[in-house]
Amino acid sequence: ESLKLRLKSNDYFLNQEEEHDDQIGFGNLMHEIFALIKHADDVNFAVEKYKQLGLIKSSQAQSIQQTITEKITQSKAGEWFDSDWEINNERSILLPGGASYRPDRVILFNDKTVIVDYKFGDQKEPAYMRQVKKYMELLEKMNYKHVEGYIWYVMLNEIEKVN
Repeated sequence: ESLKLRLKSNDYFLNQEEEHDDQIGFGNLMHEIFALIKHADDVNFAVEKYKQLGLIKSSQAQSIQQTITEKITQSKAGEWFDSDWEINNERSILLPGGASYRPDRVILFNDKTVIVDYKFGDQKEPAYMRQVKKYMELLEKMNYKHVEGYIWYVMLNEIEKVN
């Protein structure tokens, strides 16, 4: 009896001149691609999938793949894509009242838990810190050990640790 529509900016890369005019579309697309990447060797698969879906042009796929590969092999970020870690991308944390939270990436290794939230824009907002702190609090309540949180400003090449 009702119809729900979920509209996305899937044509972000279709016009190269307008590439920087649609930061939200770019961020959404990159979040979706990063959600498919558990380990560094998944980059090609993730970009290829979005190319096959027609969401990025073939001519742009190599550049996007190269950019992502460069970003995830940086010092701190590189260890987050190591194959020794257990990776949970875009998994919801459900609360008793029905609310839910969805960290971009939760990484587990031995007794260490790392939360990574991706930001693809060029602005840093205090709300981002509060968001990751909330994720950290929730995982600690769920008895995850040694929880650390980070905001990764991917395009700015900056990583902020959340205390």
